[in-house]
Amino acid sequence: MMLGASEPLDATTVTTGTVKLLHANGAEVPISVLYTPSSYQITIRPRLTLSNGTYRVTVTTGVKDVASNALAAPYTTSFTIGAQPRCAPH
Repeated sequence: MMLGASEPLDATTVTTGTVKLLHANGAEVPISVLYTPSSYQITIRPRLTLSNGTYRVTVTTGVKDVASNALAAPYTTSFTIGAQPRCAPH
């Protein structure tokens, strides 16, 4: 998964401590995090195969820009893995 920032970030603040991936059941998923300064992109890679379900990614206010300004609030987004439920026949 990739997340984009609107300005350069302090790469030392983009870590597994400030970027989290959680399963819907609240379990933290082990990840690796890479920040690419040239594109302001944060790449999140799960360290295990994700099972079907909903996941939430959170970037905390511990992430700062190069001027040491923290995010105003945590950023959270979610995604779902798995087949869409089938509609019951009418």
